[in-house]
Amino acid sequence: MYKRQGFIYQKRGDDDTAIRYYKLALKSRPGDATTMGTLAHLYDKKGDVDTKIKYLQMAVEAAPDNYKFKYQLGSAYIDKRDFESAIPIFEELTKKYPDRAGYWRYLGLALSQTDRKSEAPAALEKALELKGDDAYLLAVMAQVYNELKQPGNAIKAVKRGLKAGNGQEAFLYYQWGLALSKMKSYDESIAKFNKVLTYKDPLWSKYARKQIKRVETLKKIEKAKREQGL
Repeated sequence: MYKRQGFIYQKRGDDDTAIRYYKLALKSRPGDATTMGTLAHLYDKKGDVDTKIKYLQMAVEAAPDNYKFKYQLGSAYIDKRDFESAIPIFEELTKKYPDRAGYWRYLGLALSQTDRKSEAPAALEKALELKGDDAYLLAVMAQVYNELKQPGNAIKAVKRGLKAGNGQEAFLYYQWGLALSKMKSYDESIAKFNKVLTYKDPLWSKYARKQIKRVETLKKIEKAKREQGL
């Protein structure tokens, strides 16, 4: 009865009342994973990520074979930037469902934010293999390669990303500029950062201006060293 009332109020758009009835339903049937999942969804709509995660954790415990709840929980951890908690979930899902690009995507994104970032390119590459080239994932891959001090691989990822053409040009050219600066190709690096500015993206333009100043300083230092014969 409580669950039905919760559903009625949810359909009416009265989420607060729906939540109250769903909680009562859960008290009467403590192991109802579906009700837990619904509560997680409603708290997600309210922007309450912590409570959403709480109910998804309960749902996964109540229905451990339900991959949808695990996927939602892993995604919620990523939204909260709790990448360490997300990784084992997506590792499990990619082992069980190796042909699902979305699981590899999230695994790669989570790995890229931890000290296991060296494992991220392989996971991202698997997602790309299954789904096709994606500019954002390739930009992330380029970023990881830059952080791993592999500028050559970063540039390869950038070029693939630009061919994919999904609107991530500012992100991609920024990574290209970073890679070139690591290779001490300072003039080319500055040119790529200036290219970023042409896309008028506020965030990447801000970063690019800082990098232009940094690379110009490095260029002057390198010139001074050459003049001194160092």
